[in-house]
Amino acid sequence: MKLKTAIIILGLFHLSGAIAILATPFRDLFLSLTPLNLLISASLLFIFHTKLTKIQIISFALIAILGYFVEVVGVNTGKIFGVYAYGPVLGWKLFETPLMIGINWIMLAYSITYSWSNFIENKWLLAILSAVSLVLLDAIIEPVAVIYNFWRWENDIIPTQNFVAWGIVSLLFCLILANFKKQSTNKLAPYLFITQILFFSVLLLFS
Repeated sequence: MKLKTAIIILGLFHLSGAIAILATPFRDLFLSLTPLNLLISASLLFIFHTKLTKIQIISFALIAILGYFVEVVGVNTGKIFGVYAYGPVLGWKLFETPLMIGINWIMLAYSITYSWSNFIENKWLLAILSAVSLVLLDAIIEPVAVIYNFWRWENDIIPTQNFVAWGIVSLLFCLILANFKKQSTNKLAPYLFITQILFFSVLLLFS
């Protein structure tokens, strides 16, 4: 698949989703397609990964699994991110946690780490900057997620604890990715991350 084609697909999916959510009576239908959107986005992203190694496959799977179980513990104890609960938008749940959340973790951590790796070689600096970027993205996502019932917070207040925990978990995941990146690249990664920023920013501004 050509890079331009993948960019167009990403753009159309997110643009049509934003328009449908904000300006049509089909909001609930398009919100229900969020898991499909995540799967398509993640699939497109990894198609453009170059020089794939076995240790990278293991690290990707590990991040997805850890991301899911961190959320399981978080949702069921309130001890990690704060007290919150997932709504129906992200699809099927196990232990009160959407199965797609692990895919979301690896997609976001991977896309930003591989984006910044075009400019940064030091693994720690790459991981730290990537983690900070993910926290900033989460600051945009959180209010949108509450509005559209991706998840909800106790007393409708997004706690500072959430952003601190997001930063710590993101740093761990981005450090794993940076450590095993080696010579691999991904030309689609920056476009996917920018698309995520634009999508949630538009929803935040116009909701």
